[in-house]
Amino acid sequence: MKIAIDLRPLQIGHENRGIGTYLRNILQDIPADTGHEYLFLRYDTDNPLNTYRLYDGEYQEIVFKKYPFKPKPMEALKFLYGLGVPKYIPLLAHRPDVFFQSDYLLGLPSRLFCKSRVVVCYDLIPILFRSMYLKSWKHYYAQRNLRLRSRVRQSIRAAYYERKYRKGLSCLRKSDKVLSISNSTTEDILALAGTKRSKIKTTPLAASYTNKTVTPATEKLLQKISGNYIFYIGGADKRREILVLISAFNKLRARGRKVHLVLAGNEFTENSKIVSHEIRKALFQSSYKEHIHLLGKISDGDKYHLMNQCGVFVYPSLYEGFGIPILEAMEASAPILSYRNSSIGELGGVHINYCQEHNSDAMSECITEILGTTKAGSIDYSQVTNKYSWNITNKLTWDEITSTE
Repeated sequence: MKIAIDLRPLQIGHENRGIGTYLRNILQDIPADTGHEYLFLRYDTDNPLNTYRLYDGEYQEIVFKKYPFKPKPMEALKFLYGLGVPKYIPLLAHRPDVFFQSDYLLGLPSRLFCKSRVVVCYDLIPILFRSMYLKSWKHYYAQRNLRLRSRVRQSIRAAYYERKYRKGLSCLRKSDKVLSISNSTTEDILALAGTKRSKIKTTPLAASYTNKTVTPATEKLLQKISGNYIFYIGGADKRREILVLISAFNKLRARGRKVHLVLAGNEFTENSKIVSHEIRKALFQSSYKEHIHLLGKISDGDKYHLMNQCGVFVYPSLYEGFGIPILEAMEASAPILSYRNSSIGELGGVHINYCQEHNSDAMSECITEILGTTKAGSIDYSQVTNKYSWNITNKLTWDEITSTE
């Protein structure tokens, strides 16, 4: 069997997100001595197989020219040209039995180019929360407080993403098999993509700490605040209610609770240009800002120790496709507080704490209760965590790929 795998998700910013983690684990566990032939598709910028030391066996490859987006007119035209160039025609020379796509937004080749197509779907959150992620181009063009150039640029961007997600839904419908990372995501695919249930297979994700070595800087911080801090790691987009978390922290401090707030993730740095203006204002105008620690991107070892020693890990997300940070917190025995929705309730079940109302008063009360009754690093979640591992995920995935004819 000849299997074609698209490596581009590891070249477009997904490297350290769920998509990249999934693909890297799958490629590190390619079945040996099966007689399969492998064909990899990638951009010309680098070879992810070498960068991440994923696969050193024999393979063929198709390399595409990458045209990154830049605001200059000629560079923008090159980017648009790159979007319009047919990507999959070179597959005609190979005719793989299976084409595996781990990012449904990158699309699939026609049935003319391969016999069967398998695609992974992590979530449909931008489509479910259009007002947050997929506002119409008309919305941006109507912003008269902005310069015409800015309005046009944002309108074009909005139209581009609207088209991209529309094509993504079409990709899910046309595929021969869809791998969904949770039952919650499966139901979303059925509702929004109109895909048949019979071709959707659930292959849940997993959590893994590649190392548990803490860095000196984090060790020093932990010695200062161990067991007496609220921890969050993740993004700062609108469905993560970071403003509610900051407000809850402020209220705890105002009531005399001597806790710290530790925020980790790419956006949470002193000079972040990604985090929203509202979040920056809440962070730096807090009366207790000296007790707020912005760590930015951290290592697996630091993450494990911060999870393991926190008073409570708070994950105020309105929706998740799977929720890897919650599983990581479970593996580190952290007390957990989240909202019960989507895959969070599916994953956490009765084993974690849920904030019933989405406001800072309710959250501060929940945090107070957890801090008063639960010891950091003392909870046994093995009943849940034993169900999830990359070995299980990889086997399920490869079984589905290689069983497709």
